[in-house]
Amino acid sequence: MEDACLDSDALIEAYQAGISRFSGLHTTCISLYEFLRGLAYLKKDVGEYKTHLESHLNVLGLDNQGIVQASKIFGDLKRNGSLVQDPDLLIAGICIANSLPLVTGNAKHFERFGKYGLALRPLSEFMETVEREGSNGSSPQNSNKKYSGGRR
Repeated sequence: MEDACLDSDALIEAYQAGISRFSGLHTTCISLYEFLRGLAYLKKDVGEYKTHLESHLNVLGLDNQGIVQASKIFGDLKRNGSLVQDPDLLIAGICIANSLPLVTGNAKHFERFGKYGLALRPLSEFMETVEREGSNGSSPQNSNKKYSGGRR
């Protein structure tokens, strides 16, 4: 499977499909936070979920390149009177800085970042690819643990 970055909704879907089936996947620290906060609300063991996820995908932090990308986009959008929520702006900046497409079911939230270099991959197509390629031979850990933290 090609390298890609999972938005929070894609992270939920990948987790429920058995995250250990995947390779070459990333998520941002912001999407990971969005995933975990729902679990915290439900009084789940957030640390256990976080450790499990980090063992199967690369969590991209907000580094200097991501900050610069997000700041440039913010400035341009603000000058044009079109603002977006900071989490989406930061996720886009991180993906652009790392040259990774964003897998999301919320394309409307991210379409405006295409002109800045963000490539989008629809969640439905991503999950179809996962099903077509099948398991990579490893069994999903904690497959009986379903995510029930809600969506943003």
